[in-house]
Amino acid sequence: MRTWVRDLNRPYFNICLGHQLLIDALGGTCAHMQIPEIGVLPVALNDNARRDPLFSSLSRQFPVLQWHGVGTEGLPSDTTVLARPDGCAVQAIPCGDCAWGVQFHPENVQGTISTWTQDQANHQCVVGWLGSADATLAMERDSDEIAADQFRMTSEFHTALRQL
Repeated sequence: MRTWVRDLNRPYFNICLGHQLLIDALGGTCAHMQIPEIGVLPVALNDNARRDPLFSSLSRQFPVLQWHGVGTEGLPSDTTVLARPDGCAVQAIPCGDCAWGVQFHPENVQGTISTWTQDQANHQCVVGWLGSADATLAMERDSDEIAADQFRMTSEFHTALRQL
């Protein structure tokens, strides 16, 4: 990952665990969060995102699917934060001119959470984090409601990356 991004300067887009691995590979640090971030939650872009080729066309604030218990502790050199919510402080970063990481899940489509929670371990994890099976069902509904917008966002990212 480090060679691809730093040495070869190739376009690279990382989601959730990939975001965390990118940060670690480039010299930053990630650690377990005291409170996992899970659900459909708002993310706010900052002024840095207005100048970024992937994020400049997005709304200033938008809901995203979150599902993680690890967050960024320290950023690699030549990165800056593009988006933050209340929970995990680093939701999106560029690394140089051609790599990005997002902590949220823009790849969310209709049925993503119901598919993920069919796995018993995932289901138990979500119920434990959210507190009830009803809260898990509510998250499934919320996730399905934003799926079309998430698909559009992912398409915009893909189009921008192809132009690099």
